[in-house]
Amino acid sequence: YKNLIYQLNMNNYTVQDSIQVGANPEEIVLQSGKLFVANSGFGSGNTISVIDLSTKTVTEIITVGDGPQWIRESGGMLQVLCIGAYGDFSDPNDDTPGGIWLIDPATNSVVDSLVLAAGIHPSDLAISASGKGYFSNGSGIVEYNPASLQVVNANLISGFFYHVSVNPANGRLFVLDAKDFISPGELIIFDENGAELERHSTGIIRGDVQFINLTN
Repeated sequence: YKNLIYQLNMNNYTVQDSIQVGANPEEIVLQSGKLFVANSGFGSGNTISVIDLSTKTVTEIITVGDGPQWIRESGGMLQVLCIGAYGDFSDPNDDTPGGIWLIDPATNSVVDSLVLAAGIHPSDLAISASGKGYFSNGSGIVEYNPASLQVVNANLISGFFYHVSVNPANGRLFVLDAKDFISPGELIIFDENGAELERHSTGIIRGDVQFINLTN
């Protein structure tokens, strides 16, 4: 809860420096020679810290939606997925919807946004090499166009999923189902049109899928 990001020495894995950012930082992306840090505030934050790597200081703060957690690059622009803020028992009307905010990293400015319907709190964000975007909305996987921020298919794949990633080599969707969160989950692979290809049992609450090119 120190709200810091750390610079590591990758030769001996020691901390070399730290930079103060906003509340509860999540993902970090390097773009245009700058670091962009999503400050989620566990749903109460709504900013992206921009860090100049030459000075290791925050030079600008960009306001987006509530709860920014994921940042992806597409077409030279940054896609920021915000989960929104959940209403509490004392005031259920303070719930705010999530969505995607488009940032131009050259100007550090928001140029467009896709705000979802009230009560929708998306999670995860994946963009294929061919330019198709995907996120989970609590009832399934949504396909959208990252360039226009228009929803292409609001229910590409039905279900409650814990994570979605895209294989950069073939565009296939790797989706994690945590089941009841105490039993082994599943990895389900779909083609880019949402047709199921295969299933594999995993451990309990597997939360991420990474792709590594072993030919290099």
